[in-house]
Amino acid sequence: MSKAAFQSDLKVLDDYIRLIEADLGSRFPMQNQGSEVQNLARQNMATRMHDTIEIDSVASHLVPEFGLGCRRLSLGDEYMRSFAEDNVHFIPSAVTRLTRDGFIDATGKHHHVDVIIRATGYNKSFARMFAIKGRSGMEIRDFMSSFPRSYNGIMTPFFPNFCYLPGPGTPGSHGGIFAIVEWQIRWVRKILKKMQRELIRTIEPKADVATEHYYHQHSLMKRLVFSQPCASWYKNGRVVGPVCAQYPGSRLHWHEFMRKVRYEDLRLGFSSRIAPRTLERGIRKKI
Repeated sequence: MSKAAFQSDLKVLDDYIRLIEADLGSRFPMQNQGSEVQNLARQNMATRMHDTIEIDSVASHLVPEFGLGCRRLSLGDEYMRSFAEDNVHFIPSAVTRLTRDGFIDATGKHHHVDVIIRATGYNKSFARMFAIKGRSGMEIRDFMSSFPRSYNGIMTPFFPNFCYLPGPGTPGSHGGIFAIVEWQIRWVRKILKKMQRELIRTIEPKADVATEHYYHQHSLMKRLVFSQPCASWYKNGRVVGPVCAQYPGSRLHWHEFMRKVRYEDLRLGFSSRIAPRTLERGIRKKI
């Protein structure tokens, strides 16, 4: 396919996008715990790690015991290849204390080094660094700190007119995030058009509905590999705990779920008690 074909025929572009999404959606069954495809994928990954690292003692230590996908996968083999370099020494014990000229590992052995690089990773929290206050002075960082949750991965109860994406419960495990965010934006556009047309002042998910969504998704998540014991940002950095950063279904299921706004799940606050703007002046010129 060429860019020129996409520009001249939107159906060609649409068919190509659907082809990509169908391929991405076909990967979702791998995330089911104990499934044949999950077990096969885990075996293949273990074999690949041994072949790439080339040192069985190191590879055996690095191959995880949890299922493939419990943590976010690396996008390349460069990290694994580095263990086979002559100037790399693998130390399986954790660092317990830093010294003036090195560090001490969990076995009590001291290692002399010239430089220590602390790779802390990125901020995995859904809580914002700046203050965002909702009803009754509630702050989003308090609501999102321990067990982040949202409605459709977009809105949070008690924070009217506040949309953030991608939020907790957004599917991003078996494909790119760009299409997911685009679907979320379309959902937000629909509620904005309704707010503008019907003079709606505030909109937010109902607290009981959001709670029901949270518990239902959590019950479905137990069948997936994300819920296995492994330290992951999917579980807000915990080894064991509720999965808050993923959706317990496929991308295509999410797309179908997001096509329609369930206004019965939302709490609407109108600007006034007068008739909504949909009535306008009561005049219609066309049928």
